[in-house]
Amino acid sequence: MSFKLENVIWQSENGTWNIGFYERMAGGSHFDQDYDPEWDDEFDHNNFQFASCGHPTEEAAYDAWQGGNPGSHDVVAWTPQHREYIDTLEDLAAKLCQQQPVHHRSNGVFGYQGPPRRRIMKALKTELDTLVEQWVAHQLGGYANLHETEHETILETQIVRRLNEANPEDLEIFETSDAAHIERLQDKVEQATTPRYSSNGHRLNHPIPAETLSTVRGLIESKRNMATLRLGANKT
Repeated sequence: MSFKLENVIWQSENGTWNIGFYERMAGGSHFDQDYDPEWDDEFDHNNFQFASCGHPTEEAAYDAWQGGNPGSHDVVAWTPQHREYIDTLEDLAAKLCQQQPVHHRSNGVFGYQGPPRRRIMKALKTELDTLVEQWVAHQLGGYANLHETEHETILETQIVRRLNEANPEDLEIFETSDAAHIERLQDKVEQATTPRYSSNGHRLNHPIPAETLSTVRGLIESKRNMATLRLGANKT
């Protein structure tokens, strides 16, 4: 039996092969007579629902799938030109590895199988920075969103563990990303605090409450201070 499941087979830099199936997202309701999951569902390209890694050949990776015929798939052999895309796939597999082993449900196969993997620094930092920047944008926009820090703490713990290994490549990636992150936060503050007016003189953005500005600026300052401390520690 064939059922469309968007998936990709890729080769790691070490020569091994892997397969990943993107997470399916329902595109309708089963109460809708016209709903057909085969064609109406979409796929989340930020998450795998199944991945199997570390196979000696492309064929072995393909055979690792334990469900029905998923239809067509993309194949990406490792080349320096494909590094960025493959790094993204590697990180999706590593993220799934941290979440759950392979298991079967009535609606498919889920989870990770293969050797232990860990996420790449660039992806960890991007995900963390995005969470922080979204919260800051909400605060400056006048939304009273609570600062949900649980996921941020998980990411920060993984990043600190990697930084403590003192891998030069990870350190460089982190510092470059962090500098850009701080700059983006500062830009958000400047944009939010600069009055904007319509053609008839009506102010388009409201003044930011002092408490909110203090919180956001304090966050940025703490990040700058931490960057300065890291720079000093790296020079010693």
